Amino acid sequence: MSENNKLIKHLDDIADYYTVAADFARTKTFRSAARNIELIAFSITKDKMQDINFKGLGDAIKQTIAEFLETGTSSRLTDLSTEHPPLSTLSLLSLYNFDLEYIKHLWKTYQAKSIRDLNSIKEERVQKALQQLAKRPYLFRPRQTTQFVPDYHLLGD
Repeated sequence: MSENNKLIKHLDDIADYYTVAADFARTKTFRSAARNIELIAFSITKDKMQDINFKGLGDAIKQTIAEFLETGTSSRLTDLSTEHPPLSTLSLLSLYNFDLEYIKHLWKTYQAKSIRDLNSIKEERVQKALQQLAKRPYLFRPRQTTQFVPDYHLLGD
């Protein structure tokens, strides 16, 4: 994987965590930066940092890019991954009576990030959601994308 592709993935990962954090302005900013870097024809290095320039490139993103080029990661991603559940937990939004705040609670309390992890949790809300899932498994569709797209399930014809 080229260095630019690693940087793009890093910025997309940050955008994904901001999606889970419900900070959609930062999600858009970091996702946009990743898409703009895809358009850069040269390999980005510390020496060529000053050559990077596109609309929406602010100090926060420059700092994140510089730190990534220096260390291969960034404190921003580390902090976000410590504070927020991984993007895979968004698939739990399809469960009965689950919302983003409850998913965050389950992750912080039990490190739950999948249905398999929910089986050992005895909270009434979780048990009710698992019962509903057992009755209607077709209502649960895990997300297959790394970008947040609302997924609405409708009952009826």
